[in-house]
Amino acid sequence: MIRALLFFFVLGSTSLFAQQLAPAYWRPLVGKTCKAESDFPQLKGYAFSSGTVISDPGDPEQKQIHVYKKGFTAVIFFIIRQDDSRLFILDAVEIRNLTPDQEISVGTCQDGDAAMPGIVAQVKRTPGRWKALKAWHFDLDKLRVRNWPANQITCVSEEGED
Repeated sequence: MIRALLFFFVLGSTSLFAQQLAPAYWRPLVGKTCKAESDFPQLKGYAFSSGTVISDPGDPEQKQIHVYKKGFTAVIFFIIRQDDSRLFILDAVEIRNLTPDQEISVGTCQDGDAAMPGIVAQVKRTPGRWKALKAWHFDLDKLRVRNWPANQITCVSEEGED
């Protein structure tokens, strides 16, 4: 019981920080819990594009990132999968006007030489490692998402390492 109260206290306090990234249309989902993202009418017409678990696989409350796309728009959800498999939406980022040579890279990015699985980046597909145009970091210690400087972020391309 104490663990559950502590969990909701931490999530409640961090959700105040999390809402600073979610645009108005997606903000009602922040702080919500669902069995599946398809429970949310805002995702009508969106298709699951990619996702990954970025926390330790043994963590009972796994931290995950899911990407949905519709046309040239992508929505990134930063999620905590709870013990009962319900999803807690920590934050959401919307990227509009993706061009055909751009992608959302999840779980394969590094900042300089440091591997950082919590980095999500809007990248331009190029030969070799992809360079980030924008980036966000899912901080597993503070349970919050923040903008991240993209200038040194590169991500593994579909072909793998260069």
